Amino acid sequence: MLVRENENRVHQLIYYVSKVLHKAETRYSKAEKIIFALVVSAQRLHPCFQAHAIVVLTDQPLRAILHRPDTSGRLAKWAVRLSEFDIQYQPRPALKAQGVVTEHALRFDFKASNNQAKYEALIAGLKLALELGVDRLKVFSDSQLIVGQIKGEFETRDPTMAKYHQKVKDLVAPFEYFEISHISRAENARADALSRLATSDYGALGRTFVESLERPSIDEVEEVLQLAVGPSWMDPIAQYPTDGSTPKTLRRPNDSDGRLPST
Repeated sequence: MLVRENENRVHQLIYYVSKVLHKAETRYSKAEKIIFALVVSAQRLHPCFQAHAIVVLTDQPLRAILHRPDTSGRLAKWAVRLSEFDIQYQPRPALKAQGVVTEHALRFDFKASNNQAKYEALIAGLKLALELGVDRLKVFSDSQLIVGQIKGEFETRDPTMAKYHQKVKDLVAPFEYFEISHISRAENARADALSRLATSDYGALGRTFVESLERPSIDEVEEVLQLAVGPSWMDPIAQYPTDGSTPKTLRRPNDSDGRLPST
């Protein structure tokens, strides 16, 4: 956002830039999302970026990522776009606690029940907290069912809800302290308002971060590296230096013992 400081040293909002993440963009790493945000800001505020030196305060190694010799794909394109500006990257100073509110709304590109939507909101919040390096977290939800399931007070019989329950358990595990409490809908008015706005008008959301989900979070596929540990066609070749035996396809008719004739 662009702000102007008045004579009382109060920041007044002049203009802000927002961008909804779609499809593959939602799967960018934290550093890629920051760089992408910088690219979008440079496009929208091009005159400002050209006229002034830009200082980026971040806890991510953006300069190293953008200037790596092996940078390719979208990172290489972003590096070229940003190279025309005078951008300096500096460590972000520690912030004193001051009650900052971050609003995050979700749009679903799939049909979701009310309980699914509540679980998706909880999962999105947990992921955001983990990205921010939070180690102690308190969660408040107006869904008595979900709170009861997470606490173990209610059984999770529905297969879909069981998957969501396990997903939350996996995300909660890294926290040093986690607590979830039930509150009334009256105490959760702002969250309900955001959920309604997220399905209607982008403009009404103001500075709220909006994320579109293509599919349920429980359908995310984890990439697993599988190593072949069984027999390989290379085994006989690797064995030759040890005992002189050769693969059957390389043996001569008179070499019944599998050894090459002496020379």
